[in-house]
This record gives sequence, structure tokens and C-alpha cells, in this order.
Amino acid sequence: MSEKTGDKLGFWSIVLLAINAIIGSGIFLTPGSVVQQAGSKALVVYLIAAIFAAILAISFAAASKYVTKSGAAYAYSKAAFGKKIGFYMGVLRYFSASVAWGVMAVGVIKSTISIFGGNPNKAINVTIGFLILMAIITVINLFGQKVVKYVMNLATIGKLAALVLIIIAGVVLLITTGASSNLGQVDQLTQNGQKIVPTLTTTTFVMAIVSAFYAFTGFESVASGSEDMKNPEKNLPRAIPLAILIIAVVYIGVVAVAMILNPRALMTTKQVVAIAAIFKNEILRDVILVGALVSMFGINVASSFNAPRILEAMAREGQMSQALTKRTKNNFPIRTFFISVGLAIL
Repeated sequence: MSEKTGDKLGFWSIVLLAINAIIGSGIFLTPGSVVQQAGSKALVVYLIAAIFAAILAISFAAASKYVTKSGAAYAYSKAAFGKKIGFYMGVLRYFSASVAWGVMAVGVIKSTISIFGGNPNKAINVTIGFLILMAIITVINLFGQKVVKYVMNLATIGKLAALVLIIIAGVVLLITTGASSNLGQVDQLTQNGQKIVPTLTTTTFVMAIVSAFYAFTGFESVASGSEDMKNPEKNLPRAIPLAILIIAVVYIGVVAVAMILNPRALMTTKQVVAIAAIFKNEILRDVILVGALVSMFGINVASSFNAPRILEAMAREGQMSQALTKRTKNNFPIRTFFISVGLAIL
């Protein structure tokens, strides 16, 4: 297969791909549920979740140093345990990645409809939105890997900018208004005469960690297209842990600001993008909403890059039809892409 080296993902593009694959809707939509479960211990919960994610990410990064073929978990399982285990892992990872893509696509459509005041439970609205989203992602991919790389990089920068803005705006508000921290009062907040945060138990603490960990998932798919990366044996082991570190710092900063400024709004809001509820400024809220939409769109583009390459990797190893290795002149795995789109739709 002929391939332009300039179209491959370099180190910083891999870092951005990892961040894009991990940061989706979780940090924008669900931090309130984590705070409601863990109360004032929410920052500790996110730190523990980050440590678990880092341990797993380092394991994947170590494997990527020795196995540079595409497929991530599939390639690693095949190299370590043989063809049969590799095949089972490949099929499992491919179907789960494609179905997860479909779920995330529906999620972004429903969230978008809700944000703009529509009915997210109306099937026709979701169907039309889903098909439009898939059409846009298909066009992006048809232009080739170079365009996909730029779109993913821009989406990642956009979502990071929105999260960093939350942190900066929160710090500025604390300094300029002289507002006191609400961090110590989180556990005592009430609504309708009842405490919002229940008494913390081992069970609720563990469940909060699981909920927070969800916001860190996605790193396991980063190496799925390693053959489309420059020096994956060198760049992946450095890029994945760095991405986790950046994300952990940003997540903890965002949750800390939310808990200090307005924990009640964070836990009780009916807004789709819960994190926006901590601010009263409408412009700031709108910017955060845009950031959330960019984030959800970006993770769908990342899924369109990762999922098809798992199936393609299996075909290159002779465990699927060789016809699935066909790429366009723009280096686009067209057949595995449309099979993945079909599974996502189903």
C-alpha cells in the first residue's frame, strides 16, 4: 500500500487523537452525578479514576512499543496469545467499537436536539440527525487522512479550549467577586428539605469512581490505527500517558471550579450540559454549550478513524477477507468504514 508519510499522524497529532478519543460528553454532562455520589470527596474520586486510567494506559502504551501493527487490543492479543485468541478479541473489539460509535452518535444528536429546545425522544428527529451526522463524517473521511487529522486536531483543541475556559472563568470570578468557596458545604446542601448528597459509604464511593472512570475511557482505541502513525513504537508510548495526564489535570480543575462556585446548580440542574449551569453569564454558557457539541462531534470523528481500522487490521493478518484492505487514492479504508457505519446504524 502506497502512503504519503506527510499524511500520517505525528506525535502531537497522536496526543490530540488520544485526548479526542477520551474527552467526549462525560465531563460536560455527568460531573454533577459524580459530585452527588461523592460530595466533597469528588476531587479524590477523579484523582483515583485518573490513576486507574493511567495504569491501564501505560499498559497499552508499553504494548504499543513492541507491536506496531494496527488493531490495538486485537494486535496485542494475537501477538501474545496466538491467532485464535486474537481473532476472538478482534471480533469483540470491532463490534463493540462500532456499536459504541452508534451509541455516541445517537447521544450527540439527542443532546443537540435538547440544547436547541427540540424533542430528543421523537424518532424522526433522531433518525434525520443521525443520518446527517454520518453523512458529514463520511465526507470528512472521503477527503482522506490528512483532512481527518486536521478535523480531529481542531475538534480536540476546541473541546480543550472550552474546558480551560471554564477553569479560567471560575478563577476570575472567585478573584473579582471575592466569593467564598462552597467546597466544604457540598455535603450539607439540601433540596426540598433533604440532603442532596447522601451519606458516603464504601459502595457509593466505589460507584462514584466507576462513574468518573467513564470519563477517561477511550485510550484503549488510540492504537487501532497505529500503521497510520509516524514511528508508533516511539510516539504511542509517550503520547498516551501524556494525554491522560493533560486530561486528568483539566478534569480535576473543571470539577474543582464547579464545586467551589456553584455545587448546587451542578447537582440539581435540568440542563443537558450540566457544567454550564454553574455560570450565570449567558455568553459564557453558550460558549460552553458549543464546546460540548464540538467535543461530542470530535469523539464521533475519532470513532470513525478507530473502528474501521480494527477490521482492516484483521483482514491484513489474513483473519478476514483481503478485500477489506482496499483503500482509496486518499488512503481511506472505504470498505471497512461503510461496514462500520452499517453496524453503527443498526
